[in-house]
Amino acid sequence: MEASATDVAIVAIGYPGGFEPNLRRRDYSPWPNDTYDHPTGEAENFRAYIEDELIPRVEADLGLAGEDRTLYGHSMGGLFTVWRMLEQDPTAPTFTRFAAASPALFWGGGAILDVHEEVTDLPYRAQTGFGSLEPVQLVGYTELLLERLEASEHEGLDHRHDEVDRAVHDETWEATFALALEWLHAP
Repeated sequence: MEASATDVAIVAIGYPGGFEPNLRRRDYSPWPNDTYDHPTGEAENFRAYIEDELIPRVEADLGLAGEDRTLYGHSMGGLFTVWRMLEQDPTAPTFTRFAAASPALFWGGGAILDVHEEVTDLPYRAQTGFGSLEPVQLVGYTELLLERLEASEHEGLDHRHDEVDRAVHDETWEATFALALEWLHAP
C-alpha cells in the first residue's frame, strides 16, 4: 500500500485486560506518586515504546511518512500528551499536533506547570478540552495551564480550548476527539 498526502491512520493503545487504571497511572505519569501501592512515574518508558518501537512499526506496515503526527490522550493520557508536548525537542519533534482531553494535570501537585515554565519554543498546534461537569481540581489545573500558555510568548504555538457542555469526565474523550480531529487537521 502506498500512502498519499491525505492518508490518516488512527492508532489506539490499550491493555489486554481492557481499561486498567493502575497501568494507565504507571505508563502515563511522568512523576512517581507514593499514594498508590503500585508503580507510577514511568512515562519515559512509555514514550520510548511509542516513539522507538510502535511508530516505526506502524509507519513501515502502513507505508506512511511520519512528518505530521498527532498525539491524543484523555485524563492520565492527557497528562502524558501535555508532558510530551512540553518535553520533546522542538527542532526534531515526534509529534506536531497535540490534543489533551480532561488532562490530569493535578498529578504530582501540578508539577507539569513547573515543566511549562522551562519551555520557550512550542511550534505546534494543540487543543485542550474538558467537560463543564468535570471535577474542580481537574478544571482548575487545566485553567492554570491555559492562563500560562496565553500569558507566555511561546514561539509558534497555535492553541485552542474547548469546553464540552454538560459533560462529565468519562464523556469528554469522545466529544473532544471529534473536535480535535476536525480542528487540528483543518487546512
